[in-house]
Amino acid sequence: VKVIICRPRDPEAKGLVERAHDHLERSFLPGRRFGSPADFNSQLSAWLATANRLMAVQNPARAARPGRCYP
Repeated sequence: VKVIICRPRDPEAKGLVERAHDHLERSFLPGRRFGSPADFNSQLSAWLATANRLMAVQNPARAARPGRCYP
């Protein structure tokens, strides 16, 4: 494992992380309201369970890797 330090605010260097954030902003956040950090976490957990189930149906090869988060 090799750790690479990226420059701040450089989305080209951090594409995988930036894509994950973009996916959450477009798929999870729109139209939701959160009463507390615990409410956010519970809604996110429920959404991740659904998203990961959909991912397993759409692409079984990626679902075979336990611990991998959506996307």
